[in-house]
Amino acid sequence: MVLRSFYLFFLSVILVFLQEALAEDIGIDFYSQKNIVQAKGVDDLIGDVNFRNGVMKLRGTAEAAVVSEEDNFFVQNANSVVFIQTDKGEGSGIVVAKDKIITNWHVIFDAGDNEVLVVFKPLLGNTPVPTQAHIAEIVRCDSESDLALLKPRWPPKNVQSVKLASKNIFNDSLISNTAHTIGHPGGGATWSYAAGTISQVEKNRTWSYPPPHNSSHIADTIQTSTPINPGNSGGPLFLNDGRVIGVIVSGCDECENIGRAVAISSVHDFLDGSVNECKAKPKTPPPVQTLLSEEDRDGDGLIDIRRFDMTGSGVVNWIHVDNSKPNDEWFEILLYDKDENGIYETKIFYPPYKDEPIIAYYDHDQDEEFDVCGIDFDGDGTDDRQMTIETCSSAG
Repeated sequence: MVLRSFYLFFLSVILVFLQEALAEDIGIDFYSQKNIVQAKGVDDLIGDVNFRNGVMKLRGTAEAAVVSEEDNFFVQNANSVVFIQTDKGEGSGIVVAKDKIITNWHVIFDAGDNEVLVVFKPLLGNTPVPTQAHIAEIVRCDSESDLALLKPRWPPKNVQSVKLASKNIFNDSLISNTAHTIGHPGGGATWSYAAGTISQVEKNRTWSYPPPHNSSHIADTIQTSTPINPGNSGGPLFLNDGRVIGVIVSGCDECENIGRAVAISSVHDFLDGSVNECKAKPKTPPPVQTLLSEEDRDGDGLIDIRRFDMTGSGVVNWIHVDNSKPNDEWFEILLYDKDENGIYETKIFYPPYKDEPIIAYYDHDQDEEFDVCGIDFDGDGTDDRQMTIETCSSAG
């Protein structure tokens, strides 16, 4: 009996020794192999979650320890764009600092205290959550350049701000660069992305808004083929490297691939200045034509050229031409020299019949060759569609 008990004890010792030796050889604990596999699975899961959390953290913050190389443009930049809503409208905004958001004046037009709501993008997904909504104060406006500066109350701890391009980047070298937008087109708070091309830069461009704004504006602007819709207003126009080169200001419902942004040059002027004018600047009244000279070129007794001063400068800047043969006293060609340098950069064909479109030709670089044409179908004085001179067609 004693011998048998000793034998069983000895055998169990040998088995334990072999098990431990085997476990050491293969680098695992034989008795807890299943638990180790489970624990390793948990560790992998935690590591994966931590990695993904790192990827999702806001860029430009101290917490952004991990940035995935696979992140696309939208993921990298969408957190710097906010949704803006008032009781009269909505639009987009750009985070330029934790407590500073720039947008369009017309987005927050006529909003009172506690009536501007700024919604920050959640870290995950494109649909806002209630905790990301903040009341914002209107710090100041420049209604003339259509810009406004907001200060959100109690903004989120982690806020991603944009990098503004330098002021001197506003020049012809921007033309043909890819441009990106992130905003809220078509209304609603969901973040959306689009891309296009910069087609033109325009110094001191003027535009206006109908009632209820009933306002006129002037600023440097950038023309782009990027799709622009209501709700994009106030949002950013990006370059490929993520720098902001403009604040989206308008699209054109009837135009083909034309949208505009207030250029970064005017944005810097606003941010660096102290202008605070939130009241609309009234539309400029129509200029008074002063006839300076007229001419009968073909000697038929009918005037076929009239030269006007439209600015009060005493310089010819507007010419009416009756180009029909014989003259019918309908001045169907209008020439406009906006900067009065002797180069007529706008030519307008004004048909005698109301059901025909008005066609305008533009020489943007003033090399005496027209680059773009515009078609005004309804005769309201604003192009409903613009295109290159090669594709210009009233039927298109």
